[in-house]
Amino acid sequence: MPLVIYLGLHAIVREPALILPSGQKQVTLATLKVNDTAAPLNEPGSGQQKGEHVERHNSRVLFLETLSEDAIRTIKQWLQQKATQHVTLVWLQPVPYIAAKLAQGEETESTLQEWQQMANATLNLFRQHRRQVTLIGVDVGGVPPQRDEVALLTLPPAQHAPLFTLAARQLLASNSTMQETAAHLSASSTCVYPQAEEVVDQVINTLRDHQKNSQQISDLEQQLSTEKENQQKINEQSKALASVNEENDLVISELHRVQELLESKLIEREELVKQRDDVRNHYEIVIQQRDSALQQLDQRFTQLQQLHLELKKYQVEQKKLTSRIDRYQTQLNVQKEEFQQALQEQSTWLTWVRRNAAHYSAAAYKHSRSHRKALKQQAALVQASQHFDKQWYLEQYPDIANSTMDPVEHYLKFGVLEARNPSPNFDTKFYITQNPDIAESGYQPLLHYIQHGQMEHRQTKLEQLQLPSPQQAPEDFSGGASDEKAQASQETK
Repeated sequence: MPLVIYLGLHAIVREPALILPSGQKQVTLATLKVNDTAAPLNEPGSGQQKGEHVERHNSRVLFLETLSEDAIRTIKQWLQQKATQHVTLVWLQPVPYIAAKLAQGEETESTLQEWQQMANATLNLFRQHRRQVTLIGVDVGGVPPQRDEVALLTLPPAQHAPLFTLAARQLLASNSTMQETAAHLSASSTCVYPQAEEVVDQVINTLRDHQKNSQQISDLEQQLSTEKENQQKINEQSKALASVNEENDLVISELHRVQELLESKLIEREELVKQRDDVRNHYEIVIQQRDSALQQLDQRFTQLQQLHLELKKYQVEQKKLTSRIDRYQTQLNVQKEEFQQALQEQSTWLTWVRRNAAHYSAAAYKHSRSHRKALKQQAALVQASQHFDKQWYLEQYPDIANSTMDPVEHYLKFGVLEARNPSPNFDTKFYITQNPDIAESGYQPLLHYIQHGQMEHRQTKLEQLQLPSPQQAPEDFSGGASDEKAQASQETK
């Protein structure tokens, strides 16, 4: 029954068990102990004849804040109990983990060290148990990928401010060690949750703030135009006052008669001058506010450009990681084909050994006259065929040179079962694995080749073919090809 382990979810969800579907059951480290594993994981009546659908939906889930030494030891013991035991290890990506910790008030250095230690422990466990451990990267707010073995959880989106996510990305960008560890985890993982476009959301929020500031500036400019109209009115009133003064100069002789009227006009003039000064001060304040708003707008635009450059950088890095994953998948497919071919050859060899043992092994130790006569005839046939090099056989296998047994007799009795070669031109194991009909019959390979194989032109050993050297690429494409080869060789190292 599969086991799914989620690492670090306590940083973003205080009680991860609340998001667990009813079809899955939570277990603890205590249930994975060596002596108690059979009781909780193998319930009565749940035999191995159940279908894959039931096994997938009844998978056990374990939530761990980190991979401690005790947890690693318990998981290893559980995996070593049976080769069919399998663990799906879901690890939390560094950006949401660090952002959640910063939002909770945790220290930056301790948070980075915690994620680094958890990532290193995850990689070590995967490298020691590659066949039984599957890694899956997870991000908050994303839809889990479809998996046939287990049903993965959908994590809720982050509840903290986007500022913490931006700070986490900056910390990750400045820490090369964490970047390398995260890259190794992603390359070792079977799949990764789709990442949320948080940077794009921050850019949209910044553009909205920019629109609000632009609206405020437009309102201030409208107020400024109104103040300018008031200033024109004051100027017109000042001109009217100047004309009154000229008239007062002309009628200075009548000053005493209109003294009361003049005093009233002077008072009005002082009030107008005071209003004009107030309008000028207010106008200067509005100008300062406009300059400050323009400066803030320039700063926001600069930040927007930086975020745009960072977004392009992350897209380039994502393309590079995708290219590396494709190359690793190609190498894995090549190694898989080589392993399947070797496995097929080994299966053919074992088939011949069983057939030969059933027909000839028991008779090899009999001392009947007919058996000795047949053995002598076979030895004579092999020695006369020039396909058995006695001197080469003794030099190649010193243990036979120290014995008193004839090399040809030793090969017919024991050497062929030990996959030894009679001469440098005949490979015993290759001849059997390349001819399944001989493996099924259990016939002696060298005798079959002498009596039938050489007439059928069967191959006796693997021929090493030397390919011609490739022609030099054109000058227009030689530079790009060399760069790609250099990059591929560096990644392989």
